[in-house]
Amino acid sequence: MRAKDILEILVPIFCVLVAWRVTPIFWRFFKVWFNGIRYRCSARPIRQLSEQEREALAFLGGPAYHFRALVGVTDLPWKKLAHVTGRRAQVYRLQGPLQTWGYAVHHFGEVHRCIQGVEVHMPLENIEDKTAPHNVVEVLFSKGVAIILTCNGRPSLVETMHHWQTLLLPPAQADAAKPHA
Repeated sequence: MRAKDILEILVPIFCVLVAWRVTPIFWRFFKVWFNGIRYRCSARPIRQLSEQEREALAFLGGPAYHFRALVGVTDLPWKKLAHVTGRRAQVYRLQGPLQTWGYAVHHFGEVHRCIQGVEVHMPLENIEDKTAPHNVVEVLFSKGVAIILTCNGRPSLVETMHHWQTLLLPPAQADAAKPHA
């Protein structure tokens, strides 16, 4: 057998093996993307984005920018999200168990989660502490990803902002940044 004959046999086999391993990965991403679109088309919003949530989004886009990169969080337009109005500021409700699937994009890795087949995201290292077997979360959609605003009745995004303010800002500045009632 010549080298050309061997290549004619090995190249198709290699292509089939690559397609066999890669297709399920692409199918999973496509399915999650499509479920997000389908959910947004059929769901009804429950409320508009609150002022505290807007402050938290602005903080995550400002002082917490590099800290988010450190813990391996999806880069979304956080500062722009703080100023959205109308249809883009609508908050939706998702219910169900938190399913985890992930991949590594840098040495810390990035984990993706789904509820009701819709990709959800929370800029928090210990999201499992806030979840239960059956979750009720309120989300804001951005770039096809649902950002968790509250989880099981707790204002997760606002709590995260307060927690990160104590870590990132000096104590006097963190006290000044907290909203006073």
